[in-house]
Amino acid sequence: MSWDMPETELRDQFNSIPGGIDLAKALVSQINPGPDSRALEITPGGAVIATMLAKDTNSNITFVAKNATIEAEAESLASSSGVSDKIRIIPASPLNLPLPAEEFNFVYGIGWPFNPHVTPELAREIYRVLVPDGVLTMAGPVSINNSFPDYMKDAIDDYPGVKPATPAYSALLFAREGFHIVTAEFFGGAWDYWNEWLEIAPPELVTDNLRNAIAEDGGRWLSLGIITLRKPPRPAWAV
Repeated sequence: MSWDMPETELRDQFNSIPGGIDLAKALVSQINPGPDSRALEITPGGAVIATMLAKDTNSNITFVAKNATIEAEAESLASSSGVSDKIRIIPASPLNLPLPAEEFNFVYGIGWPFNPHVTPELAREIYRVLVPDGVLTMAGPVSINNSFPDYMKDAIDDYPGVKPATPAYSALLFAREGFHIVTAEFFGGAWDYWNEWLEIAPPELVTDNLRNAIAEDGGRWLSLGIITLRKPPRPAWAV
């Protein structure tokens, strides 16, 4: 990946992610789409990764926009980058995609600042839209163990619908819905990335409770991670 997007676009997008552009690069290295691959992005924020993949790999990307503002921003970025013909933008939720089954070779997403809570419903919907042997990769905040400490409770409550878990825990949830686990790992240097993020993140993303909890945590519980899973290939004897 050339990562040659305008500086302001890169800054605005990746300052919203703990781990920033380094985590995004690690995510992209796991996806590895080829020309004319069909990919689905479920990142809650903007479409910078989708735009860069479309430019660099000639992939066809469908981007899920959670609201009209993000939809408009994604359309503007795709147009200014000359890849409107390679990016389809749809207003939707990853839990209820208005898309046919077995449409995508890849599904990917990165947390802003937390991943959506991984649920069986999310796993089943992603499984549905992936082709056999298709790949899912998700990156973002994770926890070092699955029981969050008391000092994190108020911070987690500030972000409804999220529940950080270990990479292995999330990967196993997908595995129970039929996926094969490829990787489930922590991302190195997480504590430094969290501290750097506190200095550059948009103020609306960082509540006082989260800032205080990160300071108290000291890297004992909050981390970053990546999971990659594969939908099994269809057996040769299957109809």
